[in-house]
Amino acid sequence: MSANPSDVVAVLASEASLVDVYDDVKPAPETLRCHPDLIAHLEEFARACRSSLVYVAGCPVLIDRGTGLPFAAAWGSGVLVLRLGLRHPGVLAREGPKVTGLDEHWWAIDPWPQDFTFQRGKDLLRNAVAAAAATRRA
Repeated sequence: MSANPSDVVAVLASEASLVDVYDDVKPAPETLRCHPDLIAHLEEFARACRSSLVYVAGCPVLIDRGTGLPFAAAWGSGVLVLRLGLRHPGVLAREGPKVTGLDEHWWAIDPWPQDFTFQRGKDLLRNAVAAAAATRRA
């Protein structure tokens, strides 16, 4: 797993609403700290979950439109974290330690899952993002 952008982790750990704090305009490509394909994943999930995508220090963060609380973020080419509470993400979970600086409610998820028995990997990921969004609804 690539190094954690400490400023993004600090925002996720703060449990503060991000409404009107961070911009939803995509930063210039040279300032992004996340692979464009992973950003496209989050843009798709934002539409599916009726949430907002904001950028924190060049990293995409999904927030609930009502509460403004973050429930997903990505950085690098393969780091996706979801706030799922204590619910284990199953086959999507990354092996190894949790994300340094985040509590046990945040899980490192494989953003490029393979297909599993009777379910496409992307469908599993979409369901996990929807579950994370549900933890932040008012």
